[in-house]
Amino acid sequence: VDWGEANSSRVESGEVSTCFGQIQDGNLVFEDDADDDVVQFGGPETLPEEATLKAYVTESLSSGQWGRDLFLHIGRFAKNIAKKVKNSWQGRNCEGFHRAKTDPSNIASWFESEADDDGFVTVELPLRDERGKVTFKAKFLNFEGVCSEWLDGQSLSSGEADAGVPVKHTQCEEVVYDGADMKQMLKLERLENHLKWWQTYYEDDELFDQTGESDCPPVKRILAFAAVEVPTAAAFAMRIGNKNVSNPLETRFELDQDAVLSGASEDWTMSNGVINKPGDFVLPASSTCHVEAWSDKVDVTLIKLEASSPGSRHGTELKDKRCWEALKELLTVSADADTDA
Repeated sequence: VDWGEANSSRVESGEVSTCFGQIQDGNLVFEDDADDDVVQFGGPETLPEEATLKAYVTESLSSGQWGRDLFLHIGRFAKNIAKKVKNSWQGRNCEGFHRAKTDPSNIASWFESEADDDGFVTVELPLRDERGKVTFKAKFLNFEGVCSEWLDGQSLSSGEADAGVPVKHTQCEEVVYDGADMKQMLKLERLENHLKWWQTYYEDDELFDQTGESDCPPVKRILAFAAVEVPTAAAFAMRIGNKNVSNPLETRFELDQDAVLSGASEDWTMSNGVINKPGDFVLPASSTCHVEAWSDKVDVTLIKLEASSPGSRHGTELKDKRCWEALKELLTVSADADTDA
């Protein structure tokens, strides 16, 4: 798919492989599950008038077929090898060998036809040199369409994520990032069983408080150690990926390499789509230091560990002498206290 010159700064234009076929008796034969392949492309909010799609037909070859291809079609073999090297150099999927292709087809023109009950239109693209045609169904979803189909009509803005998203696109100012909470991402990624598990064993538990407002434990005294300076993954910038999502284990989204921080706190960092906040490498400080919110109800002692501390990583806190001494002091009963008892 090529979304056009106006969107050339975006990475959504690209290729996605579907099933592979083989030449049998001069005819291209696809695998039995070819009709079940679902391919998606991320793209702009509205369909550009100049957006096009080109289909390539490739054949997967066994080692024996490699030799036959070399012996009978030395010119084609050399061309395929050259293309394989080029694709490898460009980091692209290079499985299979080129057998035929279509001319670029204007995507917007497809939707002049009547759609079926699921919103798909049938597209037929003739292969060059009268070698047949490629047939598939297509649908374009704008932002509202994605929310309607993937979130059952729920808007992303109605979730629990912060309204202000502190990221922007490095190349395209028109790109807008929307906040999504954990439950929405589970639904977007078709993880309905995981979402049900969360709701059943956490949200529906009367002792669980996900708001963090009434979660103080029924104790009198708390000693806590918390690393507060190590960069810790806390949020992610995602984009709809160009991929074959026929396998339910395949994710719809991927990390957005072109997202950078904008208007975020000075102690935040971002790399390859991952937003890091200060913490202990597993949990951000907003979680590890949450015990401070209970100080008006419980006797709280919190030891904060800097990045230079030997205990600044999650699970290694007792390597810091301050933590070890505080724990030893808490658990040691003095002679006077023992006499008084």
